[in-house]
Amino acid sequence: MTDCFLTCRTNEQAAELSKGVAYLKRKFSGFVREGLLHYSRFADNIVIKHKDKVFLHLMVELAIVTLSRDFLLNVNKNWNVRPTWMGNDLCGYVFFHDHLRLRKRNKKALCRQVAKLRKKGYSERDIRLKSASRAGFAYHADARNLLKSLNMEKRLGTVIKNRKKKAPFEGMTAEQKMSVEEIICYENSNENEKLIQLIDYKVDDSVIEKNDDGTPKRRIAIRYKRIDHIENVDAEEPTYVWGDKEYYSFSGSKVMIDQAEQDFSKEDLPLATVIKEFVNKQRKKFYKFT
Repeated sequence: MTDCFLTCRTNEQAAELSKGVAYLKRKFSGFVREGLLHYSRFADNIVIKHKDKVFLHLMVELAIVTLSRDFLLNVNKNWNVRPTWMGNDLCGYVFFHDHLRLRKRNKKALCRQVAKLRKKGYSERDIRLKSASRAGFAYHADARNLLKSLNMEKRLGTVIKNRKKKAPFEGMTAEQKMSVEEIICYENSNENEKLIQLIDYKVDDSVIEKNDDGTPKRRIAIRYKRIDHIENVDAEEPTYVWGDKEYYSFSGSKVMIDQAEQDFSKEDLPLATVIKEFVNKQRKKFYKFT
């Protein structure tokens, strides 16, 4: 009666509570005679399913008393009673009737590791290798959309497609491609962290984007190294130490294309630069070499 009163949250529960002590006693006796029909074990996890929340709270108390008194075992304090639609949280996964999800903190750990490695400039292949354990854990869950969004989904079609891709610069592979957004210096960003050494560039027609009349849009491909660190920052001419790996990116920025065709040439390279985002008077954003 006390447990029913303390856990009463809805009108239906209040109506049942109003039926009196004798009714609740008969209901509990029926549950006891019926036994635990939905009881399961996995490793050190105990799962009990029942339609009555109060009955489950009483079973938890009985289980804790029995385990501590008869078996001298301490029950982890993170036990809980919750609706079945929230799933069973076991061994890093959340089990549902028709699907299996990755536990939230494991999903966050994978996303953070991938973001951290991308920020450091690792290629997609190296990222997959370094986060293989967490990604492998996610492969066993219904996490295809997550893996696809992180570019961690490795399927035969994807492998074949990547091998057919041709890098715009000789000696480079599709694995060295990086999204230009990764190196853009946005507002309130630290320019020193977005420095690149521009090694080469190429202006040609896009194979994807088209103009309204059907003609291909122009694009610029850049080949570069990312900054590792800066020495003698306060000196008049600081020393830039570049990473060993080279990358390439594409951009359709008309300003960057005009700069490459009018303001500098390949004879000026390699040069240190930052690609910054600006906003014009019409509040439109554009990228520019600085």
